[in-house]
Amino acid sequence: MSSYLTKYLLRDFNACPTLFYQKFHHPEAFPSADNFATLQGREFEKMVKRCARFASLKEIPYAQNDEEGLRNTIQAFQSGSSLLAEASFRAEKLFTRSDIVEIKGQEITLYEIKSKSQNIYKKSGTLNEDYLTDVTFQYHLLLKAGYQVSKVYLCHPNENFRRHGEINPDEFVAFDDVTAQCRLHEKEIEKQIDAAFACTQEKAAPVHHFNAGCGDCPLKKTCFDDFGADNISSLIRANYQKKEQLAEQGIHTFADLLSHQATLDPKQQIQVESVLSNTPHIDVAAIRKFMEGLNYPKQPLYFLDFETLEPCIPDLEGFHANQIYPTQYSLHKLEKDYGPLKHSEFLGDGIHDPRRALAEQLCEDLKEPGKILIYNKAMEPKRIDDFIALYPDLKKPLSVIRKNMVDLMEIFSKLQYYEKAFGPRYSIKVVLPAFYPNDPVLDYHALPGSQNGDDAQIDYYRLRTLEPKEKETVRSGMLRYCHLDTFAEVKVWLKLLFLIADSNAQRIASLIRAYERDYFKI
Repeated sequence: MSSYLTKYLLRDFNACPTLFYQKFHHPEAFPSADNFATLQGREFEKMVKRCARFASLKEIPYAQNDEEGLRNTIQAFQSGSSLLAEASFRAEKLFTRSDIVEIKGQEITLYEIKSKSQNIYKKSGTLNEDYLTDVTFQYHLLLKAGYQVSKVYLCHPNENFRRHGEINPDEFVAFDDVTAQCRLHEKEIEKQIDAAFACTQEKAAPVHHFNAGCGDCPLKKTCFDDFGADNISSLIRANYQKKEQLAEQGIHTFADLLSHQATLDPKQQIQVESVLSNTPHIDVAAIRKFMEGLNYPKQPLYFLDFETLEPCIPDLEGFHANQIYPTQYSLHKLEKDYGPLKHSEFLGDGIHDPRRALAEQLCEDLKEPGKILIYNKAMEPKRIDDFIALYPDLKKPLSVIRKNMVDLMEIFSKLQYYEKAFGPRYSIKVVLPAFYPNDPVLDYHALPGSQNGDDAQIDYYRLRTLEPKEKETVRSGMLRYCHLDTFAEVKVWLKLLFLIADSNAQRIASLIRAYERDYFKI
């Protein structure tokens, strides 16, 4: 059980009391894991600490537990240091480890570091909920501990900064005075703290309730057990408020939706009927029309996927914080007239700007006209638009590439095909195992290196620091991962051909099997 309430736990409470209760009483069941955003946050912290105002900053040694952190803070302060990083404070049952504090007698200035440059504030001008909770919790705790909090600053990347040469930390880091917001919000935080502690005293976790974070919650599989199978937690196109309203009406399952004659939109109706009948929904006419629009086999058919990097600290000239750029692609090409399936790829070295080389190779690989299947139009078209703006001499071939892109995901997002195994989602990592269950060749978790987009970002960022042998190992893992993304598109497209009883599906399948045997050595 946690000894103290922290800002992170309070955020959990505000998001979902059920999750908060479990984390408070069973923290060992929720191990922390680094992701790319976490690693970038640490890089930004280093940049902040290089600012001129922190020239005399003393870094408190990493503590294995809260009590050690408190002791280290006292020792650092007693040694004469007044500007401290990672200082620990306690007041009653509240605990915080603050990013940076400056202590002068009983006066203290608090610096909270956040690595995002956008969506820091609401349209009203107030901090977003999580950030406001973080700074006000610490403000409240420090007052409880007997300090006079003179200022509270939120340190974040300057959204107007563009990189030109070496980065000057004092130009890159913005310091926003949020003291007034902390003062205004303190009473609300005090109420939240009281409610959170009351929650911890319950004999069992509070009854679940729907919230915005349900989709990725580690408790989702158990949280709705009492609702029964096929429950409304998986209902598509319904926000958490709507699901909460349904639950309050006694509507817990898909069967309840029908028996209560709940209002459903057409896509929800498709989902509910498909789930309850355990029968896939297939709009053969719509899928056939989609396939005909690809103009295959008269033209080749391509399958494309990008991997990107979104570094907090811009590593390319002219870039701002958290600006996305492509670093890698995988491309499968099914030759026209039922020719063989081929593959090409690109991966930057992690050191030099990869964009020009990537764009040139992509134009070369796609010089033969043909439709280009992608999965989720939110990614590849935008990156091509960036290239068109950046490289006027490549505008013509890039514009053709952009025009020829077709989003395979739309078949699933429009519910032209739906099956129970999809639940409320239709990412390729959901669709693929539903179409090909227990296929080791298509198992992302069996990949030796990168297994998802976040892994690929971390691995690309690491390339610049690795020794040659390890770099080749990491590169190989990244290439395998991106290859699987486009081969997954190939396999999903093939499955759809069979589902609509395309007369050439078997012929195309033999081409893909030949490629599979050669590439995967099976």
